[in-house]
Amino acid sequence: MKGETMFLNVSETAELLNISERHLRNLIVERKIKDCRIGKAIRFHVSDILAYTFYKESSYRRLKPEIYDLISPGLGVVL
Repeated sequence: MKGETMFLNVSETAELLNISERHLRNLIVERKIKDCRIGKAIRFHVSDILAYTFYKESSYRRLKPEIYDLISPGLGVVL
């Protein structure tokens, strides 16, 4: 996975953040999470998902453990 850019779709991102797809779409409309549009497809870059988790402090307790697999030890991020 080194050197690859990782994007997740709406379903994967909602599951990872432990929120509904509808709530995730509302966050997009409210511009609280950054998305990338490819045609009609909505994708989220891993760094934007992490930025949202840091923005929304209360979401730390609701995150799925898989989110921590996305954080590289070399980033110096401490949770």
